[in-house]
Amino acid sequence: NRGIGREFVHQLCRAGAAKVYASARQPAKIADLVKQYPGQVTPVTLDITDHATVAAVAKSAADVTLLINNAGVNFNTPLLGVDTLANARSEIEKMLDYSLRQGLISRLFNPEQLFHPSTLST
Repeated sequence: NRGIGREFVHQLCRAGAAKVYASARQPAKIADLVKQYPGQVTPVTLDITDHATVAAVAKSAADVTLLINNAGVNFNTPLLGVDTLANARSEIEKMLDYSLRQGLISRLFNPEQLFHPSTLST
């Protein structure tokens, strides 16, 4: 809903994508994209930490042909600037959790495409 994800939406719409699902935990944060690209941007409420919601979104967006899964966290804390080991562990665990969820989410969206011959490089 901000940063690189928002820019992906702009670029895809400008390039002529017929439909772009834009997701956010709070859809109000992407209302401007829906307004800017009427008929192209479909807002989706999505929290990648809620597996049931992700599965429901994947099922409802069965026409997805390109999945850009860039959810993540950035604490902007330099490794040597972390106050305590507990804080460092918390940041690392959250980043690992998001990374693992990326794979789970990808499998929910059109899983047969993951191993389709056209998607494998030789």
